[in-house]
Amino acid sequence: SLGLKRGAIKLDPYALRWDEITPVFLENTSKSVEDFREIGFFSVLEGGKDSLLGKMIKLGYEHQWKPNERIPENIDINSMTHRLFASTLKEFSGYEAAYPKQGMPFAIAGLKAGEYATLMKWLEQGAPFDDVAPQASKQEAEHVAKWEDFLNSDDKREKLVSRYMYEHLWPLHLYFGDVEDGYPNFFQLVRSATPPGQPIKPIETRYANDLIQGEWFYRLNPVHVTLHHKRHMPVNMEGKLDVYKEIFFSEDWTVDELPGYTIPERYTPLAIFSAIPAKARYLFLLEESFHFEKSITQGASCRTGIIVSVTAEHAWHVYENPETSLYVNDPEFRAAFDEHFSRNAEFVDAGKAAMLMKEFLEINLAYRESVAETKGTRSRIRDIWSGSKPSHVPGHTQWRHDNTAFNVPGLIGDYPKRVNVQDFPLFERRIYCAYVNFDLFGAVPPMIGQRVEFGLWLTGMEANFLRFLPQETRVSVLKDLYRGPAAQAILAEGVPADYGAKIPAEIEYKTDDPKREFIDKLVRHLSDKVETNDPIARPESGVAYDEVTQAMQLINKRGDADGKFKLYLPEATFIRVVEDGKLKDLYTLTLDWQVSSMFSLAAILTRTEPMSDRVTIAPGVGTSYPNFMFTIEKNEALEFAKALDAVKDRDDFVAVVDRWGVRRTNPGFWEILHSVT
Repeated sequence: SLGLKRGAIKLDPYALRWDEITPVFLENTSKSVEDFREIGFFSVLEGGKDSLLGKMIKLGYEHQWKPNERIPENIDINSMTHRLFASTLKEFSGYEAAYPKQGMPFAIAGLKAGEYATLMKWLEQGAPFDDVAPQASKQEAEHVAKWEDFLNSDDKREKLVSRYMYEHLWPLHLYFGDVEDGYPNFFQLVRSATPPGQPIKPIETRYANDLIQGEWFYRLNPVHVTLHHKRHMPVNMEGKLDVYKEIFFSEDWTVDELPGYTIPERYTPLAIFSAIPAKARYLFLLEESFHFEKSITQGASCRTGIIVSVTAEHAWHVYENPETSLYVNDPEFRAAFDEHFSRNAEFVDAGKAAMLMKEFLEINLAYRESVAETKGTRSRIRDIWSGSKPSHVPGHTQWRHDNTAFNVPGLIGDYPKRVNVQDFPLFERRIYCAYVNFDLFGAVPPMIGQRVEFGLWLTGMEANFLRFLPQETRVSVLKDLYRGPAAQAILAEGVPADYGAKIPAEIEYKTDDPKREFIDKLVRHLSDKVETNDPIARPESGVAYDEVTQAMQLINKRGDADGKFKLYLPEATFIRVVEDGKLKDLYTLTLDWQVSSMFSLAAILTRTEPMSDRVTIAPGVGTSYPNFMFTIEKNEALEFAKALDAVKDRDDFVAVVDRWGVRRTNPGFWEILHSVT
C-alpha cells in the first residue's frame, strides 16, 4: 500500500544522467508519506474517483480494446523503450487528449463493469487499505533473535563475518522452516538505527556498504511489500546460521583491525575480508551459489543497457573446485592477485576497466604457468566443483531476456556457445559489481565502467574455461566467441593474445571437437548433482517421447537451424499446454541471440545475423517478463509445432498467432496469466 500512498514522481531511475540523484527506495524505508511529498512525490489518490488514479482508470475503461485486437504500432508496449509518464492531476486533460488509448490498465484487456465499479467505490471511500504488517511467529522470532544476537556481536571475528554475510545476503528474502498453511513471513537483512528488541528503523544508503555515521545494528526486517517474481528471492535459513559458523570458524584465524567504508575499501572485497580464510569465503559463496546468481541476474542492475546485456543470451555457469582452486589454496598467488586490485580499487571508466582486466589476466597467466611446472595444472575435470550436499547447485543456466536475465539450476538447453568457469575472485567481483556497489540512481560514466567491468569478468570466466581445452585450440576457440574486427579489437585490449597457450591440460581428448567433448564430460560430471538431462534439446536416441515433447523437440531443432519463425519471435514466450480446460504443462520458449562480444555495446547494437540465433525451450517458468503467450491443446501440440515450422513470412506467423496466440487484449488474459503464476 505504501507505493500507492506515496504516489508518483517525475523521475525515471534508469534515465541517462550525468549527475547522480538522491536515492528513492520503497523497500526498507523509514520515510513517511509526508517525507516522500517533500522530495517531489505527489498524490494519486486524493479526490476520490476524480483523483489521478481514478481518472487513469476511467480513461482505460472508456477506451476498451476489442477482443484479441492487435495493439497498433504507434503505442509502444516494449518496457525498455516505452516512454514513461507521470502527469499531475492538473496535466491530466492534456495527457487524455494526447493518449486516449493509454489509460489503465495499459494496452491490455480492460476492466469488467463490476471491477470498475468496485475500484470507483473504493476511491470514493478514501482508498482504505486493510493490509496488516507481518507479525513473526514465536518460532520465527526465536530464529530472528538468534541471528541478530550473532550479527551484532562485539567479537572482532564475528563482526567481520557479519559484515561479509550482510553485504552478500541483503537482497534475499529470508524465511525459516517449512510452513504448513499459507506463506511464511519473509525477512530482509538491514542496517537499523535501533538495536534488537526495539522497532526497526532502516538506515537508507546509496550502496549496501556505504559508511553510516553513528551507531547502527544489523536487523532482520519483515518484508512488507508486494512480492513479485523478479525481486522475490526466497531462501530457507533454517539451520543456516550453524552452517555458516562452521564454514567461517572451523579454521583458526584472527583479525587485528576491522576495515572501514572508504571507497578503496568498498571496492576491494577480496582485500578487506582477507583475514577470513579464502576457502571459507569461497565455500560460503558456493553454499548459496544459486541465490547469489539470482541476485546478480535479477537485481536492479539487470537491465539491458546496464549489465544484463553482458550476461550472454544462453550460457552455462560452473565453478572451480575449492579443494584445488589456485586462488583459494596458494597464498602467494592470492597475495599477488589481492595486491593488484588493492592498488586499482575502483573501475571509473571503460578504458581503465579494460586495462586493469588485461593486467589481471597477465598476472594470472604468468603465475599459473609457473605453478603448472611445479604444482600441477588444475585443468582436470575434477577441478570443476560438483557440490557436496543435496542443496548445492554446482551448475546453472542463464538467459538474457529483454528486461532481465534469468537463472535456473541445471544445465538446460543445447550445448551453449559459452561455458563460464568461475573461480572465487571472479564470482566475488561479479557480486560486488552487480549489486553491492551498483547505484541505480547514479550517473552514466560509472555505470558504463561497471558494465565493461562486468563484461570483462565474463571474458575472464570464458578464458578460465579455455585452460581445460587442448593448448593448440584455445586461441581459436576464444576468437570464435569474438568474431568481427570490432570484437577482435576489443578482445585484444582485454585479453593477452596467447591466452593460456602455455598451460597444459591433463584431460585426454579423442575427437576433433574438444570443446564439445569437454562439455560432454562436464554433463556427466554434474549429472548426479543437478539436472543435466534435456530431452527437448538433447533427446536420447531410441527413446519414445510423448507427442508434446516431440512437438517441443521439433520447434527447438528447427529454431536452431533455418526455421524462419524465429525471425518473428520475441525473446521470451510462454507455451501453455492445456487439457480439459486446465493447464497441464508450461514451457518457456526463448530466442537466444548470437553476438560476438558481450562486453561491447556495439556488438548488441549491430547484431546483423538473426538467422544464426538459436531457440531454447525449457519446462516451467524461464523468465520474469514473458513477451507473449501461446495456448495449445495437448492433442494439437504437433500441429502447432508444424505450423510454426511452416512459417515463411510475417503473414504466416500472424496466422499462427491468430489461432493459438494469447494477445494482451484477450478477454481472458488475466486468468490465463494467473494460471501460470
